[in-house]
Amino acid sequence: MTGSEPFTPIGIYPNQFNAIFDGGGHTITGLSIDTGTDNFAALFASNTSVIYGLHLRGAEVKGHNTIAGLAANNAGTIAACSFGCTITATGGVAGSIAGDNYGTIAGCYSVATK
Repeated sequence: MTGSEPFTPIGIYPNQFNAIFDGGGHTITGLSIDTGTDNFAALFASNTSVIYGLHLRGAEVKGHNTIAGLAANNAGTIAACSFGCTITATGGVAGSIAGDNYGTIAGCYSVATK
């Protein structure tokens, strides 16, 4: 995704991502997300279901508050995923796999820079 247009997060409230996303063990590289002064920057802005088998490398995720690599707000399950990218939160909560987590994260790892 290097050189592509900035990416708009999937599942922006009130339309949270509510499905099963099977990444098939694939890796996304070069993703760029910048929500400026807005909140909920991540590949999935708000997850209420299942994301698994997905890896992000070489991404940059920027925003104000509740910033993460895979799910800014997780109320579902994230499993067997990894994140190795840069996170920049200008005013609040930041995480690598999830910014706010009210669900389950299992078998994941991160080598993020914040």
